[in-house]
Formats: sequence, structure tokens, C-alpha cells
Amino acid sequence: MKIKLYAVLLALIVLSSFCLWRGRHSSTQSPALEAASDAATPPGHRRLITRATQPETATTDRFSERLEAELTFLRAESDPFRQSEKLQVLIDSLGFNDIQATLSFLQREEQTRLVQDLQVLLIRKGAATDPQAAAEWALQIPPSATRFAAIAGVGVVWANQDSQAAASWARELAEGEDHEVGLRHVAFEAARTRPSFALELITDLAANDARDELMRHAARQWAAQNPKDATAWATELTNPTLREQVLADIAVAWGETDPQSAAGLAVQSLSTGRSQEDALVGIAQQWVQREPERAATWVLEFPEAAQEAALENVVRIWAGKDASGAEKWVASLPTGSQHNVAANALIAR
Repeated sequence: MKIKLYAVLLALIVLSSFCLWRGRHSSTQSPALEAASDAATPPGHRRLITRATQPETATTDRFSERLEAELTFLRAESDPFRQSEKLQVLIDSLGFNDIQATLSFLQREEQTRLVQDLQVLLIRKGAATDPQAAAEWALQIPPSATRFAAIAGVGVVWANQDSQAAASWARELAEGEDHEVGLRHVAFEAARTRPSFALELITDLAANDARDELMRHAARQWAAQNPKDATAWATELTNPTLREQVLADIAVAWGETDPQSAAGLAVQSLSTGRSQEDALVGIAQQWVQREPERAATWVLEFPEAAQEAALENVVRIWAGKDASGAEKWVASLPTGSQHNVAANALIAR
């Protein structure tokens, strides 16, 4: 009986030892088996599976804790200039792949000016790498000044890289403030290198003072590159007031390279009035830098309303460059109002 009992106990011990050995070896493959298993796995899946099984919560929490600490550090800075410097340091420390997570974190924070500025600057930074992604981030912000500032930043950065693609994006934005802000800033940046294209975009904007000012800006840029084409375009504007303003701007911009042609445009195309007077004075100020005596003599033919201001400016600028030459010219003027204005300008310089 005892012999049978011992036999049963021995069998149980052997069975337990075998099960334990099997369990250990089935849970841990040899390097050779692991390599064989990896080789059978389709390319690109091994790392994906490994990463997917690793917990990411701890990493996300640490990143959020870091951002919270950085914000606390920034909020504690009372000097605006130093706070701005520290803000830039934080932005520089964040890579492109950190931006989306940072924006999500900031959206959960109280929307103070600091938090809003940080969102706008991060989106603008992201636009330099991937403008399409940055545009999507901007549109995830609820309608607010922050959203519109972010859209504006994307528009400027994107247009600087590819004005055609930026314009296509801006034109597809929802009607309203998004569309106006996006297209306006794309057009503003495009005006620097493609002013005629910028003016095409501007026609899609709502008619208001902001649009008209942008149109004048683009026209000045075009006049600096191709004044004749800019003039031909401006003469076709149907709004008489806007047409006068734009032609006056073109005349002044043209005066930097060809004051005589600019003067002809101002006299022939602008009606007598404030726009013409301002244009003539502006051209005279440009011309006196190149040919002071010819510019000063030309000013003497100005309409009376514009002549005094233009003469004062020309003499003052001339005297600053060549006092002796300006004094001789003023002394040669016949006695009268023109001589008095010029002489007073010399004294007051």
C-alpha cells in the first residue's frame, strides 16, 4: 500500500516538473525562433506591432507636465519683453511633431493672451514645414480672434512659399471672416513678388476700406516693377475715387525710377485736387534726390495749391544734400512769393 502511495506521489512530482519546464520554454523563444518569427512577419509590421503594445500614457503625461511647467514659468514673468523672449525659446524647443499635441493641450487651458499668442505662433511655425497641416490646425480653433490670426499667419507663410497653392486654399475657405482674412493675407504677401496676381485675388474680397487699401498697396508694388502696365490696369477701375487714389500712388512709386514720366502721369491723369497735389509733392521729393535743380524748377510750375508745400520740401531736401547749391538757386529767384517760400525753407531747415 505504501509502495503504491509513493509511486503516485513520485508521478505527480515528475508531471509538475514537466509542466513547469514546458511553461517556461513556451513563453520565451530562443533568439533563433524569434528571428524566424520576425522573418515570417510582413515588412513594416514588426515595429508597428511593438510600438502599438507599448503604453503611451506615461509619455503623454510627461509632455503635458512639461508644458504646464513652461506655462507657469512664462506666466511668472512680469516683464513683457522678457516674457516674449522666453516664449520664443519655448517655441524654438518644440519640433514640428510636437505642435499638434501642444495645441491640443493649449485648447484645454484658460484662453489668456499668452495662450492665444502661443497657439498662433506655433501654427505659423508649423506652416513653414507643412502649410496644409497648419491650415487644418488653424481651423480647429473655435471662431475667435485667435483663429483669424492663425489663418492670417498660415496665409502669409504659405503664400511666401507657393502663392498659387495658398490662393487655392484661401479661396476655398468658408464665406465670412475665414475667407476674408485668409485671402487678404495671401494677397498681401503675393503682392511683393506677383502684384498683378495679388490684384486678381483682391477682386474676390468684399468691397470695403481694407480691400481698397490692399489694392493700393499691390498697385504700388506693381508700379515699382512695371509702371506702364500698372497704369493701364488702374485706368480701367470703375470707381472714380479709387481710380484717382491708385493712379496717384502709381505716380509716386514711378517717381522713384523715372520722375519725369511720373510727373506726366500726375498732370495728365489726375484731376486737380488733393490727390494730384499729394502726388506732385511726392514726385518732387523723389526727383530732388537725383536732379535737384531740375526738380526745383519744375515745382515752380505747379498749381498754386500744391506749389508752396512742394517748394518747401524740395529746398529743404536739396539744402540737406548741397546747401551751397540750394542757396545759389534760391538767390536767383525773382523777388516775390516763390522767393520768400524758398528762402524761409532754407532758414527753417
